[in-house]
Amino acid sequence: MESYGAYIDRELELFQIPHVMRSAKALSATGAGNFFSQAKQCVSDGFSFSSVKKLLLNTELPWKDGESIRQLISFGKANNCICSFSYDGKNIDVWNESLRRNSSEKRAEDFYVSLHEKLTRLTGAQTFSEIRERYFDFRETFFDMENCPEKSDRIISRCISELSALIDLEQEFPDCRAPDCFSFFTKYLDGKAYLAQTEERGVQILPYKMGACAPFACHIIADASQSALSVVYKELSFLRDDKRKRILNREDANVTEDFLRLYAMNSYSQPVYCTASAKTFTGYAQASSYLIENNRTKESAEELHAGDFYFAEKKWFAGGVDSKNSPFPEKISISQKKSEARWEECQDKGNESRNSGGTAVLVLSQKIQKIHFTESGKIRISETNLKRFYQCPRFWLQKTVSGLEQQNNEAELMDYFAMGNLYHKILELYCTELKKKNLPVHYEAEKNALNDNYRQILLQSIDNAIQIEKNSFLAKELLKTTKTALSAEIEKTVIKFSQIFEGCIVYEMEKECFYEIPGKNYVCTGRIDCLLYDDSAAEFILVDFKTSSVPQPLYYGNPHEPEENEEFELPDFQMPMYLYLLENQNPPVEAENCGFFSVKAGECTPVTGKTLFERVNAVSKKKNPPEPVLQEQFAPTMQKFKECMELYAQKITGYDFSVTNENQDFNTCNSCDFRAVCRRVFNISRQD
Repeated sequence: MESYGAYIDRELELFQIPHVMRSAKALSATGAGNFFSQAKQCVSDGFSFSSVKKLLLNTELPWKDGESIRQLISFGKANNCICSFSYDGKNIDVWNESLRRNSSEKRAEDFYVSLHEKLTRLTGAQTFSEIRERYFDFRETFFDMENCPEKSDRIISRCISELSALIDLEQEFPDCRAPDCFSFFTKYLDGKAYLAQTEERGVQILPYKMGACAPFACHIIADASQSALSVVYKELSFLRDDKRKRILNREDANVTEDFLRLYAMNSYSQPVYCTASAKTFTGYAQASSYLIENNRTKESAEELHAGDFYFAEKKWFAGGVDSKNSPFPEKISISQKKSEARWEECQDKGNESRNSGGTAVLVLSQKIQKIHFTESGKIRISETNLKRFYQCPRFWLQKTVSGLEQQNNEAELMDYFAMGNLYHKILELYCTELKKKNLPVHYEAEKNALNDNYRQILLQSIDNAIQIEKNSFLAKELLKTTKTALSAEIEKTVIKFSQIFEGCIVYEMEKECFYEIPGKNYVCTGRIDCLLYDDSAAEFILVDFKTSSVPQPLYYGNPHEPEENEEFELPDFQMPMYLYLLENQNPPVEAENCGFFSVKAGECTPVTGKTLFERVNAVSKKKNPPEPVLQEQFAPTMQKFKECMELYAQKITGYDFSVTNENQDFNTCNSCDFRAVCRRVFNISRQD
């Protein structure tokens, strides 16, 4: 029943066959009855995120303040409230510390403080009477019993009835005390079976041994494998096997065949049916030796699924709706009919909205205007939005307009991008400080190290970055404990940066650029990480810090072997956008060189400029260094970028978010985070 019960229930529901599950569960195995075990787990785990989440997201409990629960769980996930910890001889509650530092989370803080207090009192009760008293105190604060589901109410009431029985024993035998009353109570509930009474009628689903003596028109035994049907009674089972054999002087009673005979006898209208699978969830199995096998795996799918309207519908879909070989099913279920009617209703509403310019289109256009247009009514273009749009217009729409995000209900020790962002921030603060003090990028070549002055600037930048960067309380504490190792790693990165850009002056850091193109209905925006000036070459070098991999491709085609009238994969738009913005600033900046610097690997990938290529090749010392890409060789990429901006503006103005099979093929759509929303690709009968 544990392995197959849920699947049997699902299949009978799909085929709309009335049925009743006659299988008792331990009280603690039910959602409502598990409250006491979950409360104990919360306190014993120091209110870890996983234990708090399991308790508060238990939907079978009648929680009163659902909004505070959602706010607290969202806060815990966002602020890495994984668990409390001890450091430097102090016990630190990560929830309290994180909430205390966020004044905007007052409601969640009050809820958590009250939850912590009530649960600690409940699980710390010294007697069973105190457990009951403190439970009702907890219930009064957090549960809304007037809106409690009847099923949950019955289960909780049964748990309290069992607690009352323990209270009676406690009063009758006052000298016998449990060392931990609450743990005793939760274990006691583990052994108390519960089966809700019901007046529903239908197919009775019973555990194997329980149904043997019950007469029915037909018995069907699921999982008639050798191990599942084996029934052996062991007398004196508390003894070892050798002692049992000496005392009893006989084999254990094997009544497996007797049970099968009982089933055959009590199936009075039709013969008993037994099913067994050679492959199970945990391995392989064989049918009971008391049964005669009838191997149906060699039969065709049509024979096995005769009369199955779901299989008929699937076959109709797989064969194509106009196929004569797979006609529409003669019968369908009410569930299928309702689903089809609902789908048609949605299609009709969608067509009506598109044809009449309905509310949905109006709301969509308003959101696009608010997010992607300036106050003067011009389209705001950034390299990020260009990249998303040309990946897929629907992806752009869901990501930047609808604001949909994949849900992840698990808290992490540290955000996946936290270390990369911290490295980025340290480099930003370090270069900003060099600019303030009018110091060039420099390192001691003989020692391959920073001198004391530069090292002190770096250490101060590390301290400031840890405090400034938007990390949670737990992440900041973790970074503080690893500060020595972190400083050593980031110093290596800064030395590599200094080797490449030795002697350069920091001209701009985190510069916001904006350019309103004359005669166009769009403007360009972007933030440039770092702009250096090479005094020896009298040239600017544009550097973008990367916390992940360098985007590809960097060029439209091969810059060293240009081909006329050829179509290539679209290039990355970041460097073309930044160069375009710089040359249109007031005063204009002609950045002859540009490239990406990986803050983790400490490597620079040059994109254009002879000076930058020479600097990188001198440090990397590769046997076959890449040839420099000059501005004129980069011109086709710049031209394609401008064409893409123009087309992007036309598409956004016309609200054209159509996709094509050439640009958005199956692999592109199948790997998209929004494929379940877009519903453009399907897999039916293992066919894409």
